[in-house]
Amino acid sequence: MLFRSRDLKVDAARTFDVGDLIANTGGSIAGQVTAPSDVDVTSATVTAWHRMNTRSGRPGLMAIVRPEAAEGRSVRPRADGSYRIDGLDQGEWILGVEIAGFPRKLPRNAQVTKGDVTWDVDLAVVDAGYIAGQVLDQEGA
Repeated sequence: MLFRSRDLKVDAARTFDVGDLIANTGGSIAGQVTAPSDVDVTSATVTAWHRMNTRSGRPGLMAIVRPEAAEGRSVRPRADGSYRIDGLDQGEWILGVEIAGFPRKLPRNAQVTKGDVTWDVDLAVVDAGYIAGQVLDQEGA
């Protein structure tokens, strides 16, 4: 389960127990990974690449020829499929999800703002389609 951030006023004369805190100097992307029911979603890898770190090096131009060659930030989803990537630089990020035996899903764009969480960046893993049939010559053989 992911929790949205909220402001908390703290009076200097009092002590508050705020539970577990995560120090985050950048922005975050959070969402849900879905997969076929017979697939363990925790085996997925969600990766985010900053658009400036792609092959083009220029904003607005996507040219990831081999995503594994570009530096990215990766996480594994929880058992419920939720994921969150923290500490991202402000700007446009490209996300992909990968599970062994399935085609890589790329790209999904998300805008990150420093200090904020970009919610609902959902990713789906689906079986690749295939074509089945028979090739025949002009005589039908």
